[in-house]
Amino acid sequence: MRWSLLVLLLVAVGCSGSEEPRVEPLEVPPVVEPPTPPPLSGELGELLPVEPPLPPGARPPEPTPPPPPPAPEPTEVPKGAKAISFESVVLAGKVADRAPKEIATQFRDGVEVACFMSVKNPGPKRRLRHQWFHGETRKSSIPVTVGGPTWRTWTSRPVYGIGAWRVDIVDEAGTVLHSVAFEVK
Repeated sequence: MRWSLLVLLLVAVGCSGSEEPRVEPLEVPPVVEPPTPPPLSGELGELLPVEPPLPPGARPPEPTPPPPPPAPEPTEVPKGAKAISFESVVLAGKVADRAPKEIATQFRDGVEVACFMSVKNPGPKRRLRHQWFHGETRKSSIPVTVGGPTWRTWTSRPVYGIGAWRVDIVDEAGTVLHSVAFEVK
C-alpha cells in the first residue's frame, strides 16, 4: 500500500503543472565552402603540383633531368662464340655452397625459387639471361654471366601466382638455348 501511495503522489505532482515543456531552438552551424581543389590534367586526372609564386627577381629552379634509359640488352653473339652446352639446369628451393638444394618441379605460391645451371662454354665470356615466365607473361629477365669453360651460376626470385611457370635461358641475340618448366601450387 505504501508504494501505491507513493506512485499516486508522484503522478499527481507530475500532472499538476500546466506549463508546456520549453523547447530550445536548434543551432545550425554556418555553411563552410570546401577549398578549391588543384587543377587536373591529362586523361587520367593526374594532379598538377601547385607551386608558390616566386619573389620578385627570383629565378625558377633548374628542372631535374630525367633518369637515363635502361641499358639495352646485347643483340649480338660475341665473335668466336661456340655453342654452349648445358650439363644441368634445375629448379631448387635454395642454393647452398654453390650447389642446388631442395630440387623440385613444384613449389608453393610466394616462395623463392632458384634456377641453377652448370654449363660448358668453349668460347669467350657470354652474357645470357634467365627469363622467368608465369604462363605467357614475362615476370623478369635477369642477366647471367658465363665466364669460363665450365661454369655454375643461378638466379632466383619469389614466384607469386598459381599455375604454370618456366625459365627460358636466352643468349645475347634473344635465342632460347634451354627452357625448364615448373608449377606453383
